[in-house]
Formats: sequence, C-alpha cells, structure tokens
Amino acid sequence: MNIQSIACYVIMTLMPLVRCYSQDTDSLDRSTKRSLYLDLGLGLGKFNYTDFGTSPLTFRGSSYAVSVNGLILDDSREIHFGLDYISGAASNVVRNEVAVSQMYSIGIHYTHMYRIKALSSEKWNTKLGGQINVLGELRYAPAMQNADIGLDVFANILASVKVTRDLSRITPKEKKIWFIRYKLDPRKKNLSYQMNVGVINHNLRNGYAYLGQSSVVNDFQLFDDYQFHTLSGFRMSSQLDYSYFLKNNNALRLSYLWDAFNTGGDLNQFQMAYHTIKLALLFNMK
Repeated sequence: MNIQSIACYVIMTLMPLVRCYSQDTDSLDRSTKRSLYLDLGLGLGKFNYTDFGTSPLTFRGSSYAVSVNGLILDDSREIHFGLDYISGAASNVVRNEVAVSQMYSIGIHYTHMYRIKALSSEKWNTKLGGQINVLGELRYAPAMQNADIGLDVFANILASVKVTRDLSRITPKEKKIWFIRYKLDPRKKNLSYQMNVGVINHNLRNGYAYLGQSSVVNDFQLFDDYQFHTLSGFRMSSQLDYSYFLKNNNALRLSYLWDAFNTGGDLNQFQMAYHTIKLALLFNMK
C-alpha cells in the first residue's frame, strides 16, 4: 500500500466523523440564516509549466482569469462550487531563441466543509472538509513541432481546511485625519485562509513524446496514445480572502490564489503552478 492509498483510507475514514461532529454543531446553530451568493470574479496572474515529455524548458507567462461560482454558507457549514477559466501566454528564452506558448484551462470544483467547534471561537471559525477538482488544459507551443499541442485532464480529490477571522466593526467609530472628521459605520468583514492538499490524484495525458500514430495514417483521433494514470502525482492549492460586506448584503472579495501540481511518472512528468490575484463581487441571492 503506497502513501496515497494510506492517505485516501484515512480521509475516507475521518470524513464521516467530521460530518457527524459538525451535525451536532449544526443543530446548535439552526437559528443562523444560511446565505446563498453568486460569486463573479476577474483576476490577473502568472503561471509556469514544464512538460518533460517534450522538453525540459520551463515556460513562464501572464494570465487572466474569469470565475463563476455559487457559495452557500453560514457559521456551521460552507459549500462552494463553480467554474474557473484561465488563459495566458508564456515563453522561454535560451540565448537568442524564443519559444512561445498559449495556454487555456477550464476547471470545475466542488468544496464542502463543516465547522470544527473545538478549533473555533466567537472570532475564529475553523472548517474542515474536502474538494473535488477537475481541470482540463490545452497548450499550444509551435516550437515543440510534432508535440506542439498538449491536451491534459487532471482529476483530484483534496482535503480542505479553512480558517476565518472575523474583523467586523460592531459599533460606529469617529476618525480624524488632520482637520477632516469622518465616521465609520458598523461593517461586516473577515479574513480567511484555505488550504487544499491532494489525497487522490489522477491524470489523462499524452504518451511519452506525444507519438500517436493516428495523424500519420490520416485517421486523426484526439486522444490517440493517451494514458490514464491513477494515484499519480500530487496537487496543492491555497486561497487567501479579504471579504468586505456592503449595506445591501452583497460583498466584495479580494483574493490571492495559488495552485500547483505535478503528474508523477518517470520521463514524462508535467509540472505547473498558477498565481492569481482576483477581485470578486458576491451577489446575495438569499
């Protein structure tokens, strides 16, 4: 039994316990209103990747991101699901030679977490749960010639933990800058950090050196010579959020997201990392 199998067994064993425990907590907080938000975000960032199946070159570039998510939460439970799209251009420079690459990715995710009462207080809220994440990615690098197109799918189940600090202003405050006086109204706001660690990692990729034969015999097949690897590689991601709630119960959220993974394997490993700064508007739907 390898490390991933052991981790999978531990997580699958602990998750029902976490849910049962949180149900007790949930019953204590039934009077709390559960909110539903439509989470629309735009972001800018950087990314890098290395596909050892074709070249040891590391491509680095800039990207933009668009996300559409749903968010259901209260103090005892949180569900986050939706779609993320990232696109960007990258390059690698060796002396006077420049290799460029275009990248497009679409990811879907579902996260479900429960409050851990023993690790929470009036100001702090700790939630534990899991995330399902599937990422499809298309890369086009003309310099790789017969391996210029890479189409990969990464499917992961991750263990998640999120810590939130309540920064709300309960009472009005008066401030003064030189001779200018102004008043700060009560406002709900918080700072949170979530980390996800992959426990079950799968990927679907080209075979080594992308040597499918279908195009050679004029019978093109999109997934010719593709290989599905189970329990292979690793993935980790995190998200730092600052949320500021408006008077109309909508909210603004500024986030820093980091996502990194590799596929495992011997000669054809693939490694990638995203860094994204995102601003999101959360529309209160309930």
